[in-house]
Amino acid sequence: MNFLALIVTSLSLYIAYVFISSEISIFKVFNTSKQLFSCPHFYLVIILSTGALLLFDILIMILKTKCKPGFIEKFREVVKYKSYEKETEFMLFLNKEQRKKNQKDKEKQKKIALTAKKARPKSKYEIEMSEEKKHVKSTIPKDNHQFFPNSNA
Repeated sequence: MNFLALIVTSLSLYIAYVFISSEISIFKVFNTSKQLFSCPHFYLVIILSTGALLLFDILIMILKTKCKPGFIEKFREVVKYKSYEKETEFMLFLNKEQRKKNQKDKEKQKKIALTAKKARPKSKYEIEMSEEKKHVKSTIPKDNHQFFPNSNA
């Protein structure tokens, strides 16, 4: 639908302007459309540019399918050949891609959780607990001689 609106609003209006202004002598482009469409160079340019774009598109499709096939290319093979081997290969590829995506999602969630944990302020309870842990650690003796006087440690 967008393509149709684009053609109607831009291209067709421009072509109408060219033809209308070509018939009115006060415009600088008087008789341009008649000369343009009677010249074989115009048609040659259209054919060559369209052909070059077509060849470039085919080259891109060949490179995508042969060098680095993605999800769509694998699925096309399954649909085209309808073979069990291709289907299982496709499912393995799909599972591998899903695992990669899940792993990336897990890593993102861990990073988000760590940043959120660092960013949030500590509650009074957490502050009291950390101070109590520090106090307990400071009261524990470094050596065992107080608890085991006969030990040679």
